Amino acid sequence: MRQDGVAEESALKNYAFGTDWHMQRSALTWDDLLKRPLVVILGEPGSGKTYEMQEQAARPSPDCPRFYFRLDELAASGARLELSGDDAQRMAECKSSDTRAVFLLDSVDEAKIHQASDFHRALDRFIELIGRSAIARANIVISSRITEWLPTADGHALRIRFPSHAKPSADAEKKRGSEEAYPFVVNLLPLDREAVTTYAKASGVADAEQFLEALEKAHAWELARRPADVNDLLAFWRETGELGTLTEILNFVCESQLRKTSDRERSEVLALERARNGAKCLSATTILCRKFSFQIPGEVNPSANGIDALACLPPDWRSEEVRALLTHALFDGASYGHTRAGEEDL
Repeated sequence: MRQDGVAEESALKNYAFGTDWHMQRSALTWDDLLKRPLVVILGEPGSGKTYEMQEQAARPSPDCPRFYFRLDELAASGARLELSGDDAQRMAECKSSDTRAVFLLDSVDEAKIHQASDFHRALDRFIELIGRSAIARANIVISSRITEWLPTADGHALRIRFPSHAKPSADAEKKRGSEEAYPFVVNLLPLDREAVTTYAKASGVADAEQFLEALEKAHAWELARRPADVNDLLAFWRETGELGTLTEILNFVCESQLRKTSDRERSEVLALERARNGAKCLSATTILCRKFSFQIPGEVNPSANGIDALACLPPDWRSEEVRALLTHALFDGASYGHTRAGEEDL
């Protein structure tokens, strides 16, 4: 249904206000990241973290072998994880030589599905598999959803298992985006217009140019920041033959993102209607408070700028429900420690 002009104007104003927090930052490449011994890549669900990790692992690199591991499989591997075929041979050669190697560990959030300590178990299994000597000359890259990365607890877990040879200063430790930060934490950048255009055309939509024109007309580029977002908008486009107004797009996107669940089966924790009502409460909170960050339950040192979501919801809400709500795709666009923007960008 078409919305009246007042509602549409209101939606457009809220949309513009909601993007004020974005800042332009210098982008880093994989070459930049692989100069560092320990990197954590944060991204929203549907942003392409796993694809990026797998693509990097598949790149030919005879002088620097690359290995891809799923952290949830490492956590469940028992005392040993058996590699097969070429991987086993390449690993044996890597451990018996002085060759530098790249290890891509995907992803923290999947390792934590059953319990947070499984992430630590996965790291310990990885160390057992690779060996300390190989790790000392390795580049390690770890991926995670933003909301599942706890900078204090998880950062400490990495530092004690993979100690840095160059100790950062006390000031650098406080500035996680600095050159000396360890581990070096980055965020995946959102898609720009050129990337959205390329992705839409590669998705096989027959009228890609009309779809892109509709995005422009509706001022909806901000809603196409991730590959998963573009997929949703393309599905809407194929179903209706148009994108409609910004209000209609926002309604569709919010409903779609609240319906999505991950391997954690959030739907068992939080029913759709309850998630919808909770989202409305938190949306009203951002408008009244003029803040757009919510603290992630479980972080040891939550951001002082983040809103305590539990305090903003009706008294019958439980902490596990709040966490389930905040880890829906609707909210999972954020910085570590609270649902919001990050430090450096990839």
